[in-house]
Amino acid sequence: MKSSATCEVRRARCEELCVSLSCATEAARVGGKAANLARLIALGIAVPDGEVLTAEAFARAHASPVLPDDVATAVEGLADRWLTHAPLVVRSSAIGEDGATASFAGQFDSILHVGTRDELLQAIRRCWASYASPRAEFYRPARGIAAGGMAVIIQRQVAAVRAGVLFTQAPTGAADEMLIEGCDGLADGLVSGRVEPWSVRAKKPSGGFFAPAAAVRPELPPDVKKPPDGFFALVNIAASIADAFGAPQDIEWAIDGDDRVWIVQTRPITGRRAQCDVRRATCVPTVLFSNANINENFPEPVSPLLYSIASSGYYHYFRNLGLAFGVSRARLRAMDQPLRSIIAVHGARMYYNLTSVHAVLRMAPCGEALAASFNEFVGADEVAAPLDRDARWHGRRSRVAQAFELARIVAATAWQYAWLRRRIRSFEDDADDYASRTRPADLESRSLADLNRHLVAFLDIRRDRWKNASLADAAAMVCYSLLQRTLAWSGAAPSLHNRLLRALPGVPSSQPPLRLWELSRQIRSDATLLTLFAEHDADVILDTVTNDPHFAGWKRDFARYLADWGFRSSRELMLTSPTLDESPGPAIDLLKQYVLTDSEAPAMTMARQAQERRDETRALWQSLIWRAPHKAVAVLTILRATQTAIAFRERARLKQALLYTRCRHVVRAIGRRLAEAGTIERQDDVFMLRWQEIDELVSGRAMFPGAVAALVAARAAEHARLSSWTPPDRIVLPEGVGWTPDAGASAS
Repeated sequence: MKSSATCEVRRARCEELCVSLSCATEAARVGGKAANLARLIALGIAVPDGEVLTAEAFARAHASPVLPDDVATAVEGLADRWLTHAPLVVRSSAIGEDGATASFAGQFDSILHVGTRDELLQAIRRCWASYASPRAEFYRPARGIAAGGMAVIIQRQVAAVRAGVLFTQAPTGAADEMLIEGCDGLADGLVSGRVEPWSVRAKKPSGGFFAPAAAVRPELPPDVKKPPDGFFALVNIAASIADAFGAPQDIEWAIDGDDRVWIVQTRPITGRRAQCDVRRATCVPTVLFSNANINENFPEPVSPLLYSIASSGYYHYFRNLGLAFGVSRARLRAMDQPLRSIIAVHGARMYYNLTSVHAVLRMAPCGEALAASFNEFVGADEVAAPLDRDARWHGRRSRVAQAFELARIVAATAWQYAWLRRRIRSFEDDADDYASRTRPADLESRSLADLNRHLVAFLDIRRDRWKNASLADAAAMVCYSLLQRTLAWSGAAPSLHNRLLRALPGVPSSQPPLRLWELSRQIRSDATLLTLFAEHDADVILDTVTNDPHFAGWKRDFARYLADWGFRSSRELMLTSPTLDESPGPAIDLLKQYVLTDSEAPAMTMARQAQERRDETRALWQSLIWRAPHKAVAVLTILRATQTAIAFRERARLKQALLYTRCRHVVRAIGRRLAEAGTIERQDDVFMLRWQEIDELVSGRAMFPGAVAALVAARAAEHARLSSWTPPDRIVLPEGVGWTPDAGASAS
């Protein structure tokens, strides 16, 4: 490991735009991928030598369409130092990438076989451009991750005789299994899906390898006793990495001609299969909490108002699904207590109460499978231990009663999904109707009573008319799980299901990148507008475009974009966060990045990905139809159902965002009126009240209206204190106990 003095010399020489990979420990400057590699180097793991062009270089380059002199000098220095070691690999390292809750695997570019100065510069530009690719732009807000910039790793390329990926916790199988996928030569074809890998399973840490017969090539037979050279060392290294990082890892590896193992990337596994190993206290029942997936919808500390809406919303969400599927009233009454505890808040962050979620699902037919499917869909780690066997599907009810209920559930479920397309359209109509009645520009003239009716109307939709959206969620969850299992049954590669779900038609989240790209091309075609974007920040650009008649046409198109898509953002459900139509600065910053991009247009990228999906689907069908026609039919049927369900779910999520942002505008309008009346001090203090309290206050039913300001002040102070904490992703606590920073022994 290089000394700190060497690191300082290197930083100075690169004018703080470059840093040696061994010293790249600041994830905010070098990204998660580079920081993980630096950590591996510090652990003594073999990592190819390299250097990082930091996020500062990306920021400076994207501030101007012309490469700044200091960035050009830094790139020249990289070429001087590293092209003597060619071939090189140039890899993205986005800020926020490869964290504990979100992995950007496959979203950004890696370029192999770089051997000249021009190739190096073009590879760096490609990495920068991939930051604004349609896939990354969709993935970032979907995972609740802020746009933080892009660093680039330049490394010596390993002369690999075999390479691949290793999961220290196999996606399926026993808890003590690793899964290794590999191919001959470099692993770029494997990672991209162009090459079908062979697969080997290994017992942790290094005992007996075995291979599933459906996923091996002839040179690695199912009864293999001795794995390929270097694999024992690879498994031991992988186990040590997982131990050091404290979580199961997705590791990219390469083995050279001397059988030396090199690690080229490690990141947390963010969607592991559930493991039934929940720690329970000796005497006091414990509760399992997880922020998996829910922290993507609510990535920041939540306000009392949002929590009151979400708590009621989740209760009715699951209860109404039970009614829709024909679950008996008696069984729903038995579910009532866990239904009221579906979510919780720790350190002002929202969590699923998995003990309650799984208890509810266990009361339905195939409850254990539903609990596992829920975890796979949201990315949770564990299935909670059962609360009460009598409360499960096979409880105290007679078999005859259960048979009748099961028949009713089957019939009701079939009926609901026979009309799913119409039901999604009905939900969209409800959302559009609400949005048309709550346009922000119209709210200023509404009375306080009218504004309160709009808030209650939103809650009516959230509690009683969300069923059609939740049906799409349930279908996507079940179909996604079935697709994974059916593909594994058919002998397909474990990662194939994700490739078969890319670039689906009818997914509205693909539209904003297309519109932004069109706006960026308009900027590039107007020299004056291009200069404005190249030389000024977002505030100046917005002010100039607003007041200069020369930009009237582009201003009109940008305003149309904000009207159509300004409610979409990574914090669109938070209520307290401004939307793009309120504060368009982030959209301008993103446009500045698009202006620099010379890669293919998003429409072409999506078309190419859609064609690749169709080609892979056709290849899968052809590989199965002759040797196992029943498997071919099953796979294709479930694949089509999954693709349809995901498209419907994304349509519903779009309208969900529209509803929540309209609710934000309504609540702020109420807050302004209450502040003008002196009931609260500031407009946004209204978010410190629960919706029930707002309703009581506005309608004159509040018991202590004169104490509202003091209540808000106390809550705001406590909310700030809780928000300063950093609770873990997974928490196990005794029943009735909240998490505090000194509860670390019971959380992970």
